[in-house]
Formats: sequence, structure tokens, C-alpha cells
Amino acid sequence: VIVIDPKMAFGVGSHPTTRLCLRLLRDAEGLERVLDVGTGTGILAIAAARWGARRVVAVEMDEPSALNARENVARNAVADRVEVVHGRVEALEGLFDLVLANLLLSELHAALPRIAGLLRPGGALILAGYLASEAGAVRRDLGEVGFRVVRNEAEEEWGALCAHAGPAVAKQPGAGGSEGDGRY
Repeated sequence: VIVIDPKMAFGVGSHPTTRLCLRLLRDAEGLERVLDVGTGTGILAIAAARWGARRVVAVEMDEPSALNARENVARNAVADRVEVVHGRVEALEGLFDLVLANLLLSELHAALPRIAGLLRPGGALILAGYLASEAGAVRRDLGEVGFRVVRNEAEEEWGALCAHAGPAVAKQPGAGGSEGDGRY
């Protein structure tokens, strides 16, 4: 059970995009370092920590939402593994095994090149927040920065997907499953 006081932030688990991210996150493997872009309430960062991530960075550019996320992280007893950063993804450094981004298509398009630079070769990217009808544009944007889509999900009119960073996925032992088997 994750306890969230949403205040004015996005992400309590009831919206289809949050549920889709949680579904894809639940199947993720090798969660050493996770980045949650646009964390809102922190629900995805909290879930990642609860499901085995050793280190989670949750970045949020809206200051009240970042404060709310910190409160929710503490409330759910994962502050030792989740760091909430008030700022933009462009200011972050380091490499992550998994990046979560539940963003509108316009926000995703702008952030994708930087997100790609923060993901280790073969790492996984879970995206949601776009309409299912926008899936073609999302796939095109992902292909332009070297991602390969391995799983698609949809709920109501919303879409979500998991993609791997670059061709290094096939070369890394234990990097997860193949397209369609539900592991990544």
C-alpha cells in the first residue's frame, strides 16, 4: 500500500497513465538506479523503491509538487532510497537503469534527448501520458534518439510503452526478456 496526499500534484494512482506506468514498472528488472521525470506526488518513485530500486531520483520542476513528493516519500518510509530534486531533467547527471516519464507528448518531445543521455546503454524507458492516437509520433521520436520499443500498453484513450536504449540491449547478458514476454 502506498499512501499519497496529492495536494495539488499529479499522480494518485487513479488516472490511466499512472496505472499504466505502475503496471510496466511492476515487471521491470534490474532496478539499481531509477529516474522519475516529472514525479508529481512521487507515486512512481515510491513504487520503484518499494519494488526493489536501490536508488531513485525523482525530479519535479514545480516547487509545490516537489515539496509534496518529499512528504509522500517520507510518509511511505522510502526517504533512504528516494531523493526528490526540485529542478529540470537537464540539470541531472549520471546514468540510470530505468527512466520513468509520465508526461504529455509536448513535454516528452522536449525532454527526450536529455532523457536518452541519462539512460545507460540497454537501459529501459517507461513512458506514459500520451494519447493512444499519438503512439506513432512517440515511436518516431523514440527511434530518432536510438530507442527500441519492446512493449505497448493502452487503457481507455491513453498509451504507455517500454523501450530500450540503443542496440546494446542485445549485447548485455541478463538485460531482460525479448519483445512480448513482459520482462525488460
